[in-house]
Amino acid sequence: MPHLGYWAPDRVVGESVFLPPTLAIESVSEDQSVPALRDKCRAYRERGVPVCWLIDPGKRTAEVFDDGRDAELLPADGALESPHLPGFSLALRDLFGALDE
Repeated sequence: MPHLGYWAPDRVVGESVFLPPTLAIESVSEDQSVPALRDKCRAYRERGVPVCWLIDPGKRTAEVFDDGRDAELLPADGALESPHLPGFSLALRDLFGALDE
């Protein structure tokens, strides 16, 4: 189970969720290894999750797993975006800037 999941409206039937989430998010914590979390993201993709983001708050990095990317490290001035999440964009500077508040 991912740390956080998002189901687009087309992946939910009534009050029940029957399909894998549209987006799975894993976040690195002290007791987890990045390679193990990468493996989890790959496993989610193999099981039908279109997008997985691996967030490392300590290093302030984000990796993307989707149709054309496998653990692609986003640049510091990049944003979390996906065609599977139309209209959504979260700049990494905003995401990690919240840690400074």
